[in-house]
Amino acid sequence: MEQQKMTDEQLNRELKGNKAASTVCKIIGKCLAVLAFICAVTGQIPLAVILFIIAVVVGSVKDKKDTAMKRQIGDQLVKEALEEVFEDVTYDPFGQTGTIFVEGSGVKIPLDYNCAEGNDYVKAVYKGLNIAFCNIVLSQEDNWYNEEMQVWENKKREVFRGQWLVCDLGRELSAQVSLFPRTGFARLIGEETIKTGNEIFDKRFTVWSDDRDRVFHILTPHAIEYILSAAQISGGKLYMSFLKEGKVHIAVESDRDFFEIGGGSADPDRLREKIRSQIRWFTDMMDELRLTERIYR
Repeated sequence: MEQQKMTDEQLNRELKGNKAASTVCKIIGKCLAVLAFICAVTGQIPLAVILFIIAVVVGSVKDKKDTAMKRQIGDQLVKEALEEVFEDVTYDPFGQTGTIFVEGSGVKIPLDYNCAEGNDYVKAVYKGLNIAFCNIVLSQEDNWYNEEMQVWENKKREVFRGQWLVCDLGRELSAQVSLFPRTGFARLIGEETIKTGNEIFDKRFTVWSDDRDRVFHILTPHAIEYILSAAQISGGKLYMSFLKEGKVHIAVESDRDFFEIGGGSADPDRLREKIRSQIRWFTDMMDELRLTERIYR
């Protein structure tokens, strides 16, 4: 349920208050956790339990403040910015697609994962193209039995955090192409890297395709230069996948979420510009793809 529209002054006051409360709760929670641990190892178990319970309560308050901030930014700023650029916008600050974005994408993430989570789900139309994107976190989650404690434990290791965009170009593509940051990963998957002839690009990316002759219909010299520029300003590792069915997946391992206040200013005007800039990165890439007619069959 959307909140009532606030003035910028009201929104600024609300965001500042929630951000300050969240920060205080975070500090208190860490201090309580340390004290609880010290009490536990020194044999003061009852006190450790009490401190742990208080830490959980403080953590719950922090979560509520963070949720309130996310809802305020989403309802008051993000949806408005999205509707300036896209048509038929569906936006949910807490929505996500999970494995739907990832499965069958052709994006080659170098580490194994079995869990996909996310937020800030957007589904819209951009210049006639159906698109969807969200913040996403990929993790490897494993259960193991602690024989010493005689309990099952869960371990979750994050392998990717960033943004994931899917664009349906509406036409079949001439080849399937994947590109990802150049590491030893290409050797692990047994793929031979395709050289583009652009020395900077070839040092930065590994390229795979099911059709070595048509790969350059997609990776034209102009597209290569644009991808390099986009990767430079993305603030993270860039992964791309072009599927023959006409869908393009773009994943940026930025290690942060878009549409968040983070450690920045709570000023609504600054937040609007930050959000518009984040949206612009994706729309610029889509504009480039629409202009590169040779990628189609």
